[in-house]
Amino acid sequence: MASLFQDLIDQKNEALESKTILRPSQLDDLNNKVGVRESLQWFRINIREIRRTPDSIMKENQNFVKRIELGKFYMFYYDAQTKDKLPYYDNFPVVMCLKRYSTGFLGLNFHYISPKYRVFLMEALFGFINENRDKPEDTRIRVFYKFIKGVSRLRWAKPCVKQYYYKNIDSMVCQIMPEHWSLVTMLPVQKFKGENANTVYKESKRKF
Repeated sequence: MASLFQDLIDQKNEALESKTILRPSQLDDLNNKVGVRESLQWFRINIREIRRTPDSIMKENQNFVKRIELGKFYMFYYDAQTKDKLPYYDNFPVVMCLKRYSTGFLGLNFHYISPKYRVFLMEALFGFINENRDKPEDTRIRVFYKFIKGVSRLRWAKPCVKQYYYKNIDSMVCQIMPEHWSLVTMLPVQKFKGENANTVYKESKRKF
């Protein structure tokens, strides 16, 4: 049985090829701007109704790691350290690491903005990609925290910047492989505590 990830990627490729938008060689080229945009939009539209639990997504990916590295994407369960003081927080972050500390890291959690704006943000981030074709797991986005404030096309990232402490990670950490970034960042697997997703999106939009 084909995995959910591979099945969706195959469906996306077939759909885009049938539209003659892209050549087959462009469909998975992370440096191809048209390919990235069309892939993101396809995932945004076509996976809205997919209902998968975070546990099933973790099992689907199965790429567990012990170290979080700059510019790479991860997902995990998280029990916020100051949850009693927070109006809301995401219990299942999908993040890109921006900065590392001895006690944790600063990351972009894509769940804090609606899928529409995730498309804009991901498209902008792909402009900073450093692709490693020999070792795809080492492909990363070369974006630092100072860029978020200074680069206008990254303004969508402002409400996504969150601090995470290693001691509060409540599961194994799963690295998301580059070929799955566009898919996983669009999946409706956010688990907000204290508020619903639409309210979070509304609050975040004010920060752009």
